[in-house]
Amino acid sequence: MSAPFLTPGAGRLRTTVERRSAPVVVWLAYLPRLLPIAVFAALFLLAAFVGGVFSGLILLLIAAVMGLISYLSWPSVPPVLRAVRLVVLIGVIAFALSRLA
Repeated sequence: MSAPFLTPGAGRLRTTVERRSAPVVVWLAYLPRLLPIAVFAALFLLAAFVGGVFSGLILLLIAAVMGLISYLSWPSVPPVLRAVRLVVLIGVIAFALSRLA
């Protein structure tokens, strides 16, 4: 039995994550395409210019959302783009940790 949001042949962890994140993914799909991008870009700029612990926490939130989206789309993304996503995610996490230190 396969639901439209589930990756065929996926393990228990992936199935659970996909099932629990499906309402958020559907909600995001109904928003204008540029709205989530604009919100996270504004949060990133805020974190870049504010500094301090608050900045690091915002960046960790951004990294968490990026990580979730990357995890959900991983099976359908070509290997080169997977590497790019990983590098960007590691960069955001490093920037967050530098702000928290």
